[in-house]
Amino acid sequence: MIVKSAIHQQWSVSYKMGERKFEVLDQAIVDDELWYTVKCNKEVGDWIRDQPKEQQVNHINSGWLFYENNFDIHYELYAYLKLSWGGE
Repeated sequence: MIVKSAIHQQWSVSYKMGERKFEVLDQAIVDDELWYTVKCNKEVGDWIRDQPKEQQVNHINSGWLFYENNFDIHYELYAYLKLSWGGE
């Protein structure tokens, strides 16, 4: 069941995102700093994981499983993301 859900989730992300490499889902002020919630493809997700850990948080679901390519990222990392991977 978990494998089926994971495959379905990955297919849904790929299908919805189309050619975009990432999209902003939300933004919020946290400790007086702007953070963005982004959904991205696998390639960009791997790139985000290689960035400083204090500027990114990988989302988890209620079963404590990681959402592979959903992140909260600091505004500085978001700016670098846009410069490195293009606009939305």
